[in-house]
Amino acid sequence: MTAFLPFRPDIFRQDDGGFGKVESKGPGHGSAELTSTCLIRSLYQVSTAGIDTLSCLVRINAKKELDMSLKTVALAAALVSAFSVAQADTRQIMVSGQGEATAAPDMATIRIGVVARNDSAAAAMTQMREASAALIARLEASGVEARDMQSDTLNLMPLRDRDNEGNLIEQGFEAQSVLAVRVRDLSTLGTLLDSAVTEDGANRLDSLSFGMQNDAALLDEARRAAVQDALDKAALYAEAADVTLGDIQSISDPQSSPRPEMMMRAASMADGGMPIAAGEVGITASVNVVVNIAD
Repeated sequence: MTAFLPFRPDIFRQDDGGFGKVESKGPGHGSAELTSTCLIRSLYQVSTAGIDTLSCLVRINAKKELDMSLKTVALAAALVSAFSVAQADTRQIMVSGQGEATAAPDMATIRIGVVARNDSAAAAMTQMREASAALIARLEASGVEARDMQSDTLNLMPLRDRDNEGNLIEQGFEAQSVLAVRVRDLSTLGTLLDSAVTEDGANRLDSLSFGMQNDAALLDEARRAAVQDALDKAALYAEAADVTLGDIQSISDPQSSPRPEMMMRAASMADGGMPIAAGEVGITASVNVVVNIAD
């Protein structure tokens, strides 16, 4: 029995010697190609047996492609498993350390200002402006440089209240001005605060804090202490676990910007003015350390 197949130029290519090549492509094209080659008469006739043979060859080739894909997956799984085992073989101790360094402060920051009240807004602003100018002149005379003074708050607001019957009562206006001031000579701080309040009309003191003009050396000291603390912990854990420490794998700093903290150890400064307790300024640092366990 002879069967005729329709000519398919898209899957038929004439090779040298008068034979053709039949290609069968499944979905995916690139990785799942099923290619079979058979000999076809130049008149494009194939017998029923030939069709069966072609189908068989396609199935055989498809099985080969599937076997190759499975081998590839198995190889990848084996590599991942080997990598995981290698990772598991690396024994480590992970610890964190904290360090602290303290020093006597050499700078103070104060927020000081003037609050003025009057029946009119203009009068309140004038009163506040005159007192603020006197305060700034006092600060400059005490050795505070212009770069160490900055206006922090400037407000003008109406004052209102309600009587016993709930009616709104206008009570004038309030003007506020606050300066943030760095005092680099702590020996003048007490007298400066006294004179600013008693002579220049400053009647608002929001905050007083101490710090370091340059805390880089103090921060380095805290970081060294943090690393040593971490290594001491690692050595303790290794001794408790009866293992030997190897090389340091990594050291990381988890904090972006350490901030100074007040250590409340009083050290009063009496310069004839208001008594001030400066205490100590402390900076803390922390690190994470990973240490290998020696084989």
